[in-house]
Amino acid sequence: MPTPSPPTLYVFNARSIAKPHAIEQLTAELIGYDVDIAVVSETHLKPNKHNDSVVNVDGYNLFRRDRKGRKGGGVAMYVRGSMCTTVWITPDLDSVFEMLWVKVSRGSDVTFVGALYHPPQPLYRTSELINIIEATTVKIHRDYPDSHIILAGDFN
Repeated sequence: MPTPSPPTLYVFNARSIAKPHAIEQLTAELIGYDVDIAVVSETHLKPNKHNDSVVNVDGYNLFRRDRKGRKGGGVAMYVRGSMCTTVWITPDLDSVFEMLWVKVSRGSDVTFVGALYHPPQPLYRTSELINIIEATTVKIHRDYPDSHIILAGDFN
């Protein structure tokens, strides 16, 4: 069986997908560029204000991690609906980190895609974020030694 080609990845700093016509523009780009996975940083979504149905894109599964307690920030991932996906939870992931991991499987090929927004003035030390990223990638490689890892977003 041939190895599937790598998924097409689109990385976008939206500076709000809640603004007028942002989802329509994102949808056009995902379709136009035939994107498999889109990582979006600075979504500016809030769980009590923005329902998934407002920011869904037909044909894609939406995963999001909204910023808590402050305005702005947040990350989302749109993954083509035909792909097998699972949110991958890291037990060490503190709520202050705007990071989301999704396991994408296509046959025996497994790719872990991380979405990250590291703001210019974080509530944590940058070294803490680096430690979390390192621990996460070590765990992924230990549990899934043949997998691929992609971390994308806005790292400031």
